[in-house]
Amino acid sequence: MLIERLFSSSLLMLVSTQAPRKLRIYHFQKNNEICAQSYTNTVLAVKLNRDADIFPVIHTIRDTPSNATGIIDLSATVNSFLAYPGSINNGHVQLFDVTRLNSMNTISAHTSPLAALRFNYDGKKLATASNRGTVIRVFDTESGDRLYEFTRGVKRFVNIYSMAFSIDSNYLCSSSNTETVHVFRLGPTVDPINENEDDEEQGWVDYLSKQASSYLPAQMNDLWMRGKSFATARLPSVGKRNAVALPL
Repeated sequence: MLIERLFSSSLLMLVSTQAPRKLRIYHFQKNNEICAQSYTNTVLAVKLNRDADIFPVIHTIRDTPSNATGIIDLSATVNSFLAYPGSINNGHVQLFDVTRLNSMNTISAHTSPLAALRFNYDGKKLATASNRGTVIRVFDTESGDRLYEFTRGVKRFVNIYSMAFSIDSNYLCSSSNTETVHVFRLGPTVDPINENEDDEEQGWVDYLSKQASSYLPAQMNDLWMRGKSFATARLPSVGKRNAVALPL
């Protein structure tokens, strides 16, 4: 079953397992169905944003690759950017401007196929994860540049189920088929252990780190520069489908 709520409103978009090709718009406060829309194929995902209205289909994106798990995201604000996989063979992300109804840039996010996508609140950043689940990357949606790269572990591959940004885009969290929820900090970070060190001493540490990374092979340099989660949480069980969220 798919359920998507329009933020704090009383509107829900529902797709039941009994009728997987029918999308229902439901008002849960009044306990009534507003309308329903049927489709020729199974509905795999439903996304809403604050600019949403009830309207017929006005545009169809054709020639998209197979997307059986419904990997897709829609930015929350009036930017109305849509992100979806550009290939089934690699981790390319296709961006689409829903307002102007035209394609944006394509981001080469991963070498492996995608597993999860998530916009930040204003749609200027996009978090991506592949089906290996070891690395999460954050990109600038306008330029396609990689802004951040985080590792959640290299010992085992996992299935990333969901990701979420904080409202100020300073934090990003992720959940998977493991028991651990990871929280990553975006932007400059300060190691709590070194918080009271002199600026001069910390400057030498930063300088030496940059110099050392320049002598490493590209793959080793990527590992050197990856950030790690600064906080984690443990789920009571593993293997069950889950979703993570941060306050908006």
